[in-house]
Amino acid sequence: SQIIIDKSNETELQLNNLTLINKDLLVYSSQDLLKYNLLDKNITNKFYQNVSNLRQSSTPKENDFVAIINNDNSIAQYMPESGLIDSKQISFPNENVYLTDISVYSRKLYSLDKNNQQIYKHNLTQDGFDRGTVWLTDNSMLSNPISLAIDGDIFVAEKSGQIFKFTAGEKQEFTIKNLDPKLENIDRIWTYNGLNYIYILDSKEKRIVIIDKEGKTIKQLKDEKWQNPSDMVIIEEERTIYLLDTNFVYEVKY
Repeated sequence: SQIIIDKSNETELQLNNLTLINKDLLVYSSQDLLKYNLLDKNITNKFYQNVSNLRQSSTPKENDFVAIINNDNSIAQYMPESGLIDSKQISFPNENVYLTDISVYSRKLYSLDKNNQQIYKHNLTQDGFDRGTVWLTDNSMLSNPISLAIDGDIFVAEKSGQIFKFTAGEKQEFTIKNLDPKLENIDRIWTYNGLNYIYILDSKEKRIVIIDKEGKTIKQLKDEKWQNPSDMVIIEEERTIYLLDTNFVYEVKY
């Protein structure tokens, strides 16, 4: 893996998450956003006063916006044409919601609620997203859901290392095979419709695990330089992973 962004000298900056829209890699802390163009390698720094506490994000396949969770479970939207981030409306059918992840799929936003062990399905509206409806009919297995990924089915990762597969809200059989050491931590999972694999980020073992959609282990990626990886995006057709690790971003070819 090679470093493409190095902000290790900027001690006041704490980069937490990243996403990709078109050919721009967006890397952000709670209040700052860096835009790194994969083609010309230029970095643009942005600071947002009207939106803060940015967390997990999702870019739909249409690449027309990025939805980003704030710490208060509100939603912000980054628009690539203007480069602006604005707050958007969203609400939920349950009380005491705490979102750990979101995914935009087929023009719907799916939000993962740790406190209620639930997924909500939201429609796009003119000023954001609607109240959403409860999507999971079988959430009995969830305790600490941390990340979700959608390819028609929804895969939900638990912080403790479990992955659950749901079809139309119902739990399906799914186990990871031939992985050593086994997963005891998950920070992020990644897949989409049309992708062959599911990608799992495990900061405890400092690795990326690649499995197929039947659960078979394909490979593990490690690098002794990685210290505390926290997020990733994948371009499967280019066999490239962009990995955020403290204030570094690595380009990982596999």
